[in-house]
Amino acid sequence: MDRDDLYRNYMTIVFGLVATKGLEQLADRAFRHALSWSQALFFLGAFIVGIHYWYACVDYAKLSKPTYDKLSKPQAKQFWKNVSKITFFGVPVLFVSAYAGSVVMFFYAIPERYDLLFRAFWVLLFTSSINDVWDYVTTRCAGKGAFNGENKDKEFKHALKLTKRWLLIDGVYFVIFFFLVNDWVVTLSASRPLAAGLVFLGLIAVGVVLDAAVTPAVDAAPAPAATPLA
Repeated sequence: MDRDDLYRNYMTIVFGLVATKGLEQLADRAFRHALSWSQALFFLGAFIVGIHYWYACVDYAKLSKPTYDKLSKPQAKQFWKNVSKITFFGVPVLFVSAYAGSVVMFFYAIPERYDLLFRAFWVLLFTSSINDVWDYVTTRCAGKGAFNGENKDKEFKHALKLTKRWLLIDGVYFVIFFFLVNDWVVTLSASRPLAAGLVFLGLIAVGVVLDAAVTPAVDAAPAPAATPLA
């Protein structure tokens, strides 16, 4: 079985369940006539975060595939081959699970526990930063030999640049949310919930646009061969 296909299937199922849970929470509040405009903004922001990380995980899978294939060392003994397969499948799965769990917590935190929503956002950003560091280290360890074709130097530099820029974005948002916005938006949600929802949604939108803007383009390379699990 292809490791990458298994990872993508898991990711699709998990984020699909996250979206379903969010829609259930939204529909339940709407059915009970308990949904306000401010809550709708927070729900929309949570959905955007979930979709964004879903897309980011898909992008991460394409970026990390040659690195993981290189580090799997097909010439190694069977024990180490099995260890590498488990590691390079299990670690990304843990990251995906943490992202999905954080977004589910968003949906449950609206509207009674906005403080819990921002704690979940802290977990999301912290996990994303660890993911960026993990990807940078594994790319460095694999080296440019992990990439195929005439543009392998360019692709290697692109992969390193991309992970460093993702890490920078996560760091900036960590500072914004937990040193400037966290307590302020929670306090604002008690007195002016609509304004708090607009601030939250605006920050999410800026983050998504910023992420897209700083991601450098790179020429497409031929896809490397799939790495089987067994």
